Amino acid sequence: MFEMLERMMERLREVWAGMSLNQRIVSAALLAALMSTTDSLINAVSAITVNDIYRPFLRKGASDAHYLAAARTVAIVAALVGVVLVGLVISAGDCPAQVTPADAASATQPAGLPPAADTQQMLRQADALLQAGRLDSAARLYHMVRVREPGLSVVLLRLAQVYRLKGEDGLAIRYCQEYTQREPVDPQGYFELGTLYLRAKYYQQAKFTLQRATKLNDRHAQAHANLALAHLGLHEYREAIAEASRAVALDPNDPQIRQAAAFCFLDGGRPADALVHAQAAIRLCRQQLAAQPADVDLLRQLDFYYDLLQKVLASWQSQLQQAGQAGRVAEACLQLARAIEEQADIRRVLAHHAALRWLEDARRASPGNLQVLEQLLVVQHEVGLISQAVETCRQILKLRPGHPAAKD
Repeated sequence: MFEMLERMMERLREVWAGMSLNQRIVSAALLAALMSTTDSLINAVSAITVNDIYRPFLRKGASDAHYLAAARTVAIVAALVGVVLVGLVISAGDCPAQVTPADAASATQPAGLPPAADTQQMLRQADALLQAGRLDSAARLYHMVRVREPGLSVVLLRLAQVYRLKGEDGLAIRYCQEYTQREPVDPQGYFELGTLYLRAKYYQQAKFTLQRATKLNDRHAQAHANLALAHLGLHEYREAIAEASRAVALDPNDPQIRQAAAFCFLDGGRPADALVHAQAAIRLCRQQLAAQPADVDLLRQLDFYYDLLQKVLASWQSQLQQAGQAGRVAEACLQLARAIEEQADIRRVLAHHAALRWLEDARRASPGNLQVLEQLLVVQHEVGLISQAVETCRQILKLRPGHPAAKD
């Protein structure tokens, strides 16, 4: 009984940990309304049991005090039954219950196949599904592997990654916590857990967990960068700048680490240093984009870096203005104007990619629509998808031989 209640409270804490402030306020209001309704139902069950069953059929002519005690006993029993039922429902969300009967049947050992080899094959398949973004299928396979080999710790870390990508931070935190309990000397588990705490804005927990990760592996650059952001969330600016500098020293070519450093120096009142890191983040991201020009995620990341650059430049310009350095103020304003223009170009490319997605859907819906193909050709040319543009040209020429746009 108490074990089930403990599991139930653990699950509720996990759900609560993954909520934003607004979600918590709404949940508190809903819980208040639920408590009121539950009280009314328990009182109704007690009254009906005593007045309609116990008093007329089981114990006639007793005192009011006796019936009051009976009503209270029925209310307590009804409440305990409700708690047990809720605990059973919440326990149904535990890992073994998430595997369907068909999955469990398929997870049984095939004849003639060594268990370890088959489990490793399933694990590789699940990893491939995770890389492909098929999160539900990957989670199902990971749970099947866990049913086969409950002691395989790496599955917990993979499940944490799946649920983090699905936005279910409470479950992701739970699996990371279990992994760190099983593997207390693996820095990756503490890094993943600390990153989840940081994402949920639990800065104190993130700080302690990431400090553990950096103690186990002092050369984990991203762990130092995330620890810097945890310090920043706690307004510990000196520590944040020190950790960010350490992260940059370990890996100066990671744009995300440069971004974290820019945030730390900016909030720490050093916009000139923040400018160096913001510009480096943009330069490094552009280098990645040159190798993968069609990567929309990189484009969005670059757009975010330009937002950061504009904040840094605005802060630097204000600081220079207060110091009376008119010449450098003009330089900061010029850089800010350039950043705005460059970001506008990035957003135009992002708009072209959004249009491209809709045009591809239109082409699939109507393959012979010449107007759609003409517009698709223009957008493909704008975003630099040359091979796709050539294929579109061939389709246009099949529909209308000698089409001038396709020939060009």
